[in-house]
This record gives sequence, C-alpha cells and structure tokens, in this order.
Amino acid sequence: MSNNLTRKSLAFGAMVALASSVIAGAPAQAAGEVVFAPTTGTSYRTFLDASFELTASLAPGQVAANITQLKYQIAGTATGDVLYGINAAATVATTSASQVVTATGSATVANKLSLALSAAKVTANATYSTTVTAFIDSNSNNVLDSGEFSQAQTVTFVKYSEVVPTVTLTTPAVGDTTLKASVSLADINVSQLTAANYKIAFTSTGTGNGTIADVQVSATGTATSAALTNANVAADVITAQAKYGTTLLGAAAVSATVAARTITVPVVGDITAVTGDNATGTTARTNSAFSVALLVKDTATTPAAKAGEVVSVAVTSSVAVSATKTLSVNGTVSNATVALPTALSVTTDSAGKAIVNLIPAGFAAGDTFTVTYTAQNVVVAKTFTLADAAFSITDSQDETASANRAIAKGGTVSFNLEVKDQFGVIIAGSARIKTTPTINAVAGSASYTAVAAGKATVSLVDTQTAAAPGNDSLKIELETQNASTLNWAVSNFAGFGAASAAFQTVTVAVSATAPGFASSPAPASGTKFTGTVTPVEYTAVTGVAGDNGVSLLNVAAGLATSVAGQKVTISGTGLLFRVGTKNYADSVTLFSGAAGAFAVTVYGKTAGDATVTLVTGTTTKTAVITFAAGAPALVAIVTPAQAQVGQALDVVINVTDKWGNVVATPAAVGAGNLGFLTVKSTGTGYFASAAPVANAAGVATVKYIVGTADIGTAYLSATLDLATDVTA
Repeated sequence: MSNNLTRKSLAFGAMVALASSVIAGAPAQAAGEVVFAPTTGTSYRTFLDASFELTASLAPGQVAANITQLKYQIAGTATGDVLYGINAAATVATTSASQVVTATGSATVANKLSLALSAAKVTANATYSTTVTAFIDSNSNNVLDSGEFSQAQTVTFVKYSEVVPTVTLTTPAVGDTTLKASVSLADINVSQLTAANYKIAFTSTGTGNGTIADVQVSATGTATSAALTNANVAADVITAQAKYGTTLLGAAAVSATVAARTITVPVVGDITAVTGDNATGTTARTNSAFSVALLVKDTATTPAAKAGEVVSVAVTSSVAVSATKTLSVNGTVSNATVALPTALSVTTDSAGKAIVNLIPAGFAAGDTFTVTYTAQNVVVAKTFTLADAAFSITDSQDETASANRAIAKGGTVSFNLEVKDQFGVIIAGSARIKTTPTINAVAGSASYTAVAAGKATVSLVDTQTAAAPGNDSLKIELETQNASTLNWAVSNFAGFGAASAAFQTVTVAVSATAPGFASSPAPASGTKFTGTVTPVEYTAVTGVAGDNGVSLLNVAAGLATSVAGQKVTISGTGLLFRVGTKNYADSVTLFSGAAGAFAVTVYGKTAGDATVTLVTGTTTKTAVITFAAGAPALVAIVTPAQAQVGQALDVVINVTDKWGNVVATPAAVGAGNLGFLTVKSTGTGYFASAAPVANAAGVATVKYIVGTADIGTAYLSATLDLATDVTA
C-alpha cells in the first residue's frame, strides 16, 4: 500500500515539476499585448502648457475582459509635477514621483489618459518629459510586476523657444488680395493642439492694410488671410510667422517683397481669334475648329512679345457641355463627365501668344464660348459667338465699297465680283450670280453667271441715246443649287460691298458725257509730306511708309459732275498706293464715293520727283510729288582694293538712307559732332586727318596717305555720329 502511495506522490510531483518548467520558460513580458499610443497623431511631443492624451487597449487575440485590470504608472521627477485625468481633462496632481493610477478599463469604451504639467512646471519654462506605462495589474497589487502585460511611452512637454517651425510664405504678387503661407512644427503633435490657437501671423507694409488678423492653420498646415484692404502693389513687404495662442514661434518671421509685374497689363483687345478660315473678330464658324490667343508683352519702354509666360485659362459655354455637345480645349474633350477647364496652364510661344485651340461639336449658331485669361493676377476675357456662313459679294476693284457706279450713256460698267463668307472663305458648291438690269426705269431680262473659284464678272450695258439719259440699276443676287433636287434658289447674303443685304441693287448714274476731274489733283499738304502709316498688308514693300515721306493725294472736290461710282485709275511707276486699308504697287483702280470724292495715299522710296497719273473716262491728269530722302541709315566706303606705296588716295564715304538715297549731314560741327563722320585706320598708311568730316552733299572725300615703306594691309572705317552710330 505504501508503494502505491509513493508512486502516486511521484506522479503528482512530476506534474508539478512540468508545470513549473512551463511557467519558468515564459518571458517576463510578451511584446505587443498592450497597445498604448497617442489618441490622435503620432508624435509624443507637445507644448509646455498644452495637454496630451493617450489611449490604451489590448492587442487582438488577448482576453478582452483583462482590460478591467488596466492601470497607469506615471513617472515624474517629483510629486505633483504631472497632472492627469482618466477619460477626462488632466486636473489631478500625482502624489508621488512614480504614481500608479487605477484606470478600471473598459472593453467597449476607449481608455484614455490625459496628461499635463503643473502650473509650477509650466512657469519654470523648461522642457519636461514623463514616462507613462499602461499595464494589466493581473494580481491586483497596484504594482507593475515583472511578467505583467505593459507598454511604456515617454511624453515630452517642450518649451516654445525650442520649437523651430518651418514656415513657407507663398510668393506674394502684385494684385494679390490675400496672403498665404504653410507651416510645419518640428515633431509636435499638432493634431492634439487646440486648433483655434494654432495660427499664422501676417503683416504687410501695403498702404491701408494695417493690422491683419491672425489666421488659424488648417488641418493641412496652410493658412490664408482675410481679404486685404488694398491689393498688393510692387515693393510691399509681406511677413508670416507661426504662432500658438499669444506666443510667436521661431526666431523671426519669414518675409518677401512683392515684385513688380514682368508683363504689360493685358487688356481685352489683346485677345483675338487667330486669323483663319473659321474665325474673325469675335465670331467663329459653327462647330469648326478655331483658336483664340492672348498677346502678352514685356514691360520695356516699347513693350515686346514675351515668350515663356505661363498663363491660366478658363473656358465657359453659354450651353452646358454634354454627351451630344462637346468642346475640345487644347486636346482635352469636355462632355457630360469631363468639365470645362477652369485653370488650364498655357505658356506663351515665341510670338508672345497664349493659344487656346477650341473644337466645338453639336452646338448651334448663336451659342457662345468665353475664354478667360489670368496672367500675373490680371484677368481678361472675351466671348466668341458661333455663326453659320453668311456670304457677301464684293467687287475686287471697289476699294471704297460705295456700291455705286457712274458711266456715260451708251457705256458699259463691269463688276469683278468675289463671293466669300464672313471668314474670308470663298463659296463652295454650285453657285451663280443672277443679275437683273433696269435701263432708265425699264426692266430687262435676268441673266446668270457661274461663280468659279469664288469669282464672277458681270456687266451692265447702257443702251440710251437720249440727250438727257436717266439712271440705270443692276440687281445682283446670289443663287445656290440644292445638291439633291438640283433646284436653284436665291440665297440671302450679307450684302454687296459695305452695304447690307437690303441694298442688292446697284445704282448706275448715267451722264450725257463722261465726267472729268473738278480740278487738277495735287498733294493735299504741298509737295512734301511725312507720315507714319505702315502698309503692312502689302508684303512686297512692307516698311516703306514713314521712311521716305508720304504724300496724301486727296481730290476733295471730286469729279466735275460730283457723281458717285465713277471709275478712277491712279498709277505711278515705283510707287505704292494705299486705299482704305489695302496697298497696291504701281497702280490702283477705285470708284468715287459720295459727291464724287476719293482719296489715296501715295508712298515712294526714291528721293526726288514722282509723277502720279489719274485717269477717269477720257480725262487724264497728273500730279508731281517730291519725296525727300529718309533718315541717314547707311555708310559706305569707296576705295581702291590696292594702292602703290608713296601715294595719297581719295577715300570716298557715302551716307544714304535705308533705300540708298543720298543724305546730307550738317555743314558745320554741332554739339557732340551729331551727324558728322569720323574716320579710323589700322595697319599700313594713315588718314591725313581724323577730325570730323562734313558731309553736306551726302558724300565726303578724305585723303589717305600710303608711305613709301607702307607695305601690307590697311583696315579703314567710317562712323556716322547718330543716336545709334552707324559704321562702315
């Protein structure tokens, strides 16, 4: 019996030993059973006078009910240094340097510990740290024992002077109405700060802006001031500094000076439709591609195109884009799901233009698009209206667009017609001109002339023989053919010449004899007249105006019989004639306007007399215009390519304008030698004199001496003293 008892005792002892070995082999504390971290944010640092909150919980897989044994150990340097609160504000002072606080945790409600420093520690103004441990007091002895689940964290309360914020001030620009900055606090848990106390303090030296209210920093770390009393102007100084409560953070504010604009302020007139087949002025062809451009210039005394300027563009439509109404803007199609751009970035090209390419589809005539450009805080916008093609008929010879003609009885008047739409595109498809004459109130039969390549020539023949003839008229209409029915129908068109569609009938004044000129034509301002009009439309002679004189020929009294629509041909070899906005080389044919008057501007580039011939009917008149040379622009040296030693050579210097006309310079040396020539040489030989040379006839001759021993190469130059010197 005793043996049995002994065996049982041995078995029990083995079991105890086995259990003991299992306990002894377990770690004192397994990591991660208790989770203890800031309730919000990740940093464990806050301001000296702020509070800080942590939340404790059990990790997944732990026995949830064990959280009821949650306690905190708060370690400080002395009793009362740290205030705490369990699921409440930190108001209770610690009673020892390492106090254990019972939390009575909950498995369903967050277990929060709030910490703060005592008033005395805050007043001491020294950075202070406390280590807090959340633990599960499994034996309920109110002591953190080895082996109990726990997690320790150190919370640091930082004095303001040790916080170094990073403040970035958004570069202020002329025209800004608010100030903007962003701030980052180095390792401070800003999510636990009192949001209303976390601010940016702005200042501005701008007139009238005065005190700017502090701005609360957003959750993203940015702040934007309230609207300024006055928008930024150049040279205003802006500052920004981080602030918490009433304390400014950092050693100094970040500052920036408002720079002046680098572009000339654009205006609405700087926005234009790019000239093409689908746009003109503020009108664009319905559902066709067209482009809009803003011209940006620099701030030079004479502003020039500014390339590389980034411009923001917004586009709006009078009709909402949809699945059936789409608008492509610089390649991106806006529709039911893609909105129109509100801040499209466009960079100006080498010509200074910020171009927006638009392709509408599904819209109707009358719909509008507004393109708004923003450049350096300047906003300009222009609206463009879609329109269907509206054709007009013009006479290529009728630069005055008078839509009137005058002939002698029995004569013939022709019209060289062109049919184009408002975008300058010739009519396509089958089209013809229907003309119906009326001779002295007697209607004639209609005739038809095909329009080929947008052109057609029609005529009216007067058949009157009476001594006192009456006027004729010619009704001009445009007809187009239906591609399906092949029927012809009169097409409404914008008009003939400058007239509206209501004036399709052209009056032809008929006189007993061909009229002549009322007086001999002459330059209106005498024989010499200077001007600055540049005939840019006529590329063959672009730039001649303003360089060599402009003579205005104006027959104010017009034709002797004061008849509108009389044909006048004006010609002159080597001359340019400007009528209205167009230019013609050597000759132009026009029709007189009201009361028989007409005007033409004559340009010449050769100094001297030029003869202008004017012809109307059987009458010919001439006018002589004297053109003066232009401003001195070119200097040329005429000298032999080789010379013998021991010679004195004549070096000839010619001064001309840009067209080669001889230009005289002063006969006596004036202030600063302005207009005089100076000569210079290097190498062999020398000028007899380097003094300024008079050039009264546009030609100066200077002696150049080649000595008996001067063998080699000579380099000669002549400089004309002008505002910008010219050297040859």
